[in-house]
Amino acid sequence: MKVIAIKILSVLLLLCFSCKGEQQNPNINDFANGDTIEVENDVIEPQNRKQDVTEPKTHTGNYQYFENFDPSVNMVSGRVTLPKGWKRLKNDKQYQYEGPNDMKIGRIQMSNLYSYTEDYGMLQTYQMSGTPNQYPMSINQIVETFFMPYANENNLKFIGSFSLPKVAEKSKAFLDLNFKSQPTQIETESAGLEWQDDKGRKYLTILRKTIYKTYNQLSWGFLNQHIESPASKYEDAKKIFINMTLSEQHNTDWLYRKNQIAAQKANQQFRAHQARMDAIKLNSSNSGFSSSVVNTYSDILDISHSGYLKRSNMTSHDQSRTVNMIGERNIISNHNTGEHYNVQAGSKYYWVNNNGKYFGTDNPNYDPRIDQRINQTEWSQFNIEN
Repeated sequence: MKVIAIKILSVLLLLCFSCKGEQQNPNINDFANGDTIEVENDVIEPQNRKQDVTEPKTHTGNYQYFENFDPSVNMVSGRVTLPKGWKRLKNDKQYQYEGPNDMKIGRIQMSNLYSYTEDYGMLQTYQMSGTPNQYPMSINQIVETFFMPYANENNLKFIGSFSLPKVAEKSKAFLDLNFKSQPTQIETESAGLEWQDDKGRKYLTILRKTIYKTYNQLSWGFLNQHIESPASKYEDAKKIFINMTLSEQHNTDWLYRKNQIAAQKANQQFRAHQARMDAIKLNSSNSGFSSSVVNTYSDILDISHSGYLKRSNMTSHDQSRTVNMIGERNIISNHNTGEHYNVQAGSKYYWVNNNGKYFGTDNPNYDPRIDQRINQTEWSQFNIEN
């Protein structure tokens, strides 16, 4: 149950932005090692929405609002403010907004969610699932590890960094409103990273780091977005970008709905996990399915192995692999719940239900969740770890 937090905290970090996209054209915020994914904060509009997303929603004095739409819940997630004359780039995979004087704002990107623990039980789970135990990096370490390799390859000079405490405070205030599956302390830090290329352009990257602390682990990651402009217009671009970041407003109805979805998912995961734990206790003395159950499955597909789940007592992934090779066993896992079990080897795919029963099959197309003969219980697919 402890590791359910890893999945839920990933959902919390994703709540910062409305939908994900795929980066195709490299820029100052791309990382050569592929450890980042882009999050599209602006939007894929539904077919029945007639508003032209390249145009601002509302004008206020010398500024205009740009709404962000979340198609996953069919709601506006929030809005940002930019000066008049700026426009949203609807289909550009590299940039999100374009303004006067050749200024451009790139799309938001989000790092992987990393985890760190000193809890022995959690460390066992990390080892068996292949999860790195990575202590949170400082801003300088993040720059050196994720940004500098790309910068060095593309003749980008790192000018320096400065703290952005108001951006960090704003990020924390928003994250504090998000659903949490267990008591969680949130820490945020933000910095501006300044760059210059060999073509007369300067860049400002706003980096936002977040650490989630629970009683037995840390989860952390970061978001980044940049603005670029000719060097002569950089100070203006810098002010515009910081003001835009601080102007972001979130739709409370959208946040309520996203929290509802996260809570429902957490409850489903917990119930499935708890049901399996209870079933393991009740069926710990059983060695396999009854003959009637085996016969029920045998006319559905060619099942290689089946039985009742039992907790794996492996203390490390290497040990489990050695023992499994000798005893013809497999370690199967569900990364959503952090569960790991030692089962009989010989199958390519494994399914587990909420009664603690499992079966193995070589058929990649079979899904018990849509089979009316056995879908009265909840089934989850587990991955082979070794």
